[in-house]
Amino acid sequence: MGRDGWVDAGQGWWGVEAELRLHGWSRTRRVVVLRRRLPGTVALTRADDGQGDLFWTDAQPSTKVWEFAILATSPDLEVLSIVRFYRDRADAENAFDELKNQWGWGGAASPRGT
Repeated sequence: MGRDGWVDAGQGWWGVEAELRLHGWSRTRRVVVLRRRLPGTVALTRADDGQGDLFWTDAQPSTKVWEFAILATSPDLEVLSIVRFYRDRADAENAFDELKNQWGWGGAASPRGT
């Protein structure tokens, strides 16, 4: 959060590059960390008993509440291009999902199995 170099990634998001190596990964990977500021009122969950409770909270106007996304990626592109690439890919996958699930073109077998 305190890192410098955040760049405008479009649609209210800001991004910065970093490197990350998680347990089980054979090497360090490039990641793009994205954040966007949320409005002062947000929904939070609290899981004291394993069930979780949903509640609303009002943050003070001076409090910055952020939503984050992290993209592990390999193309050698600047942050804005990486974000556009993933955003376009998600849009394309949404179209296929709609055709498959909402229009019934998912290749479901007929009742007789033919």
